[in-house]
Order: sequence, then C-alpha cells, then structure tokens
Amino acid sequence: MIVGCIIAASTLEGGKETAKKVMAAIAAHREEFEFERHAGGPNMDVTPNQIIERLESYSGLTR
Repeated sequence: MIVGCIIAASTLEGGKETAKKVMAAIAAHREEFEFERHAGGPNMDVTPNQIIERLESYSGLTR
C-alpha cells in the first residue's frame, strides 16, 4: 500500500518531486509505517485510511 501511495503521488502536480516528498515523509517517520515481520506489531491495528492520513499529514499532501 505504501508503494501505491508513492506511485499515486507521482501522478499529482509536481510528479517525481511530489513522490520524493512522500518518500521523505516515510523515511522521517519510518517506525510509524513498519510492521514486524510484515505481519505483526502495533501497526496491525491501523487501517489503510489511517496510514494514508499519516502520509498526507507528514508530506503536506491531501487527497
């Protein structure tokens, strides 16, 4: 899903630079987007919409 958000950001105004903003936001808040062994940890209780909201907030983008 995170990769999909990066790709979607690349289709917005600014293209590649917009996608880079999203990647920078993810890197700066990495622990908030990671799962333990891809199937566990605190992020298992987070919905996809909540993850998207985090990305929007941290990168300054909106839907």
